[in-house]
Amino acid sequence: MCSVCCVHRCHDSLDSDGRQESGHCRGRTQSLARQPDTQSLACDALNWLILMETGARTLNEAGDWLVSSLHDSAAPRRVICFPYAGGGSAVFKDWQAALGAGVEVLAVAPPGRDHRHRAPAVATMDELMAALVPHLMSLRPKPTVYFGHSLGGLVAYEAARRVLSLGDHSVNKLVVSATQIPGAPSIMRGSIADMTDDHFLSEIIALGGTPEEVVDEPELLRFFLPQLRADFELYERYRPAHVAPLRIPIVGLAGTDDQLARPEQVAQWANLTVTAFRNGVIPGGHFFLHSSPAAVLDFLAP
Repeated sequence: MCSVCCVHRCHDSLDSDGRQESGHCRGRTQSLARQPDTQSLACDALNWLILMETGARTLNEAGDWLVSSLHDSAAPRRVICFPYAGGGSAVFKDWQAALGAGVEVLAVAPPGRDHRHRAPAVATMDELMAALVPHLMSLRPKPTVYFGHSLGGLVAYEAARRVLSLGDHSVNKLVVSATQIPGAPSIMRGSIADMTDDHFLSEIIALGGTPEEVVDEPELLRFFLPQLRADFELYERYRPAHVAPLRIPIVGLAGTDDQLARPEQVAQWANLTVTAFRNGVIPGGHFFLHSSPAAVLDFLAP
């Protein structure tokens, strides 16, 4: 699976009564629910249904962009989570319970997924930042960690760079997970803008990591093709002329078996901080945040 892409895993997000099964995803949802330990991509088109059906999350003071399951935001610390390509805030649905009431967990909900599934996805970093940064700046100050996985790591870095430059010093650590540094060579073969939908989907599958159940039913991929294309175009276009080091510590997390953001590549984030850098290597492939979540959460203390 590529260093920026994942169709959201939804097998471990399903209610036991299967209330969110609907439309052409129904049978596949049942199949995924029977495989709770499968580390895979799955039906991201369901993530907004998960949120609406379970009622587990509420919008916080930053409106549609940030989602939380903590009704009382008086927690003294905060973690803001940025999802991988094709993913939504439901990726981090279990993190609040795991980190406890002392940490407010907010997950970024990009347009085109979750409760915002009807909103058009954005395809440039500048457009994304112009919409997201004001919401981040509006949060009440408290020690905050930005965490991003894969494409989310690049988004988290750019968001941290911008809010710090605007004088918001609540962010005191950046954790990038399965992410190469900005400007690293693209993992795509050819320009996404020039690809037909069929060509683009074949490239996604060729990158590896897409489960057989999704490959066998490509309509699942087509269901959320617009946000996948937008996320990949954002990744492809994000080639900053100058990559500025941050004045906060950075943690770089890598999977032992990740071939798309190898440990030595993730270690290059050491060049993007003027303070401390910590490198963590976690067992697993590109989506070790699902296979080894406890190991990831250990690095999130502000």
